Amino acid sequence: MKTPINEKGLALITTMLLLALGFAVVAILLQLTTRQAKLTGIENGYSTALDGAKAGADAFIYNTQLCINANPSGSTTPCASPAGFGTLQGTAQNPCIYLKLFNPTTSTTGTNWSNVANWSSSACGSMTSTPPTATATDSADIQNFPDLTLQLGSYNVYVKLVNTFVSSAPTSPTDPCYSSSGCYYYTVVSLARSSSGNMAQVQFIYRYPK
Repeated sequence: MKTPINEKGLALITTMLLLALGFAVVAILLQLTTRQAKLTGIENGYSTALDGAKAGADAFIYNTQLCINANPSGSTTPCASPAGFGTLQGTAQNPCIYLKLFNPTTSTTGTNWSNVANWSSSACGSMTSTPPTATATDSADIQNFPDLTLQLGSYNVYVKLVNTFVSSAPTSPTDPCYSSSGCYYYTVVSLARSSSGNMAQVQFIYRYPK
């Protein structure tokens, strides 16, 4: 004759194991949801910062066009930024960007960044050495020595021209600078940073006919 087995304890243990498994699944799902929300927030912050950096690039291009059009022969007409398109650094009569737009960064002949007169060291860094110091050309110090600044909501945008190359008049009709006496080639960095720490940076080369 078989001895009866009490299965009440086994059922209780099975129920508790299932409950523990259920709680573990819920905890994992909550953790994954929280992590996904954080990743989404980071991605959205970067996307917004990237848009801000692109806006800085657009502002630089617009200001460059206005400045060069006002100074077709490299005259001393002030480069004034219109409302809503940022603030040019330097004095009203001699913003830093003016010197950078019309002079090559380095040159074996003619004027270059290292010997341009009236350089505003307080706003753009020193260009008294040859070659120019890092504060004049290095993109790493863009936030401390920008050429153009923008305020877009909670984002501060810093734009800096870090290199200028001036080409001579081309001889080929297929060259995009053939109709002019050459082209300016500008290497520009735009950095957007929010008060919460989100940031993005873009670097581009902009060509403009002389």
